[in-house]
Amino acid sequence: MLACSAMLAAGAAGASGSPESVQLPAAQKSGGMPLMEALSKRHSSRSFSPGDLSPQELSNLLWAAWGVNRADGRRTIPTAMNYQELQVYVNRRDGVWRYEARSERLVRVADRALPAPMNDAPDVLIFAILDHQEYGPYHAGLAARSAGLYCASAKLACVVRASPVKAAEKADPNAFGFLPKGWKPSLRLHAGHPAK
Repeated sequence: MLACSAMLAAGAAGASGSPESVQLPAAQKSGGMPLMEALSKRHSSRSFSPGDLSPQELSNLLWAAWGVNRADGRRTIPTAMNYQELQVYVNRRDGVWRYEARSERLVRVADRALPAPMNDAPDVLIFAILDHQEYGPYHAGLAARSAGLYCASAKLACVVRASPVKAAEKADPNAFGFLPKGWKPSLRLHAGHPAK
């Protein structure tokens, strides 16, 4: 059972037909491993335990990647000229969810999880960028780097991969149909508890 599943009942859509959503716990913004230690322990790991991240771990991971850390709406990562043209999605066994940073919520955008190779970890963050935005790949890279440092600090396994979207689209031609027009998947970060 997914870690977020128990929270769905409270956040699910009613008769209004609005998207199903989940309120994440507030990200923990203090404590953790010192930065230099996290840098020294950061490494890629492609082996994961099957269990999901807890709602708190997922909230912390998403906040590290693309959270709001100032009252003016600016983020945990720098963006060129503060464009903030990045969207973060989470592929889980129960579907694909969009991260809403300002409200710390997940909104379901697809009922089915993406096919391989997008599903080899309990939680796969997908960083989506605009087709025409030249800074998009840099923003995706910074978000993945920040999320990777959180994983090192929290002793989670993770690996950043350039998105082989053609393989997923071959398995399902509409795999990324949840993305708004003009957006495309860029990097992805696979995260979970280390394999035992």
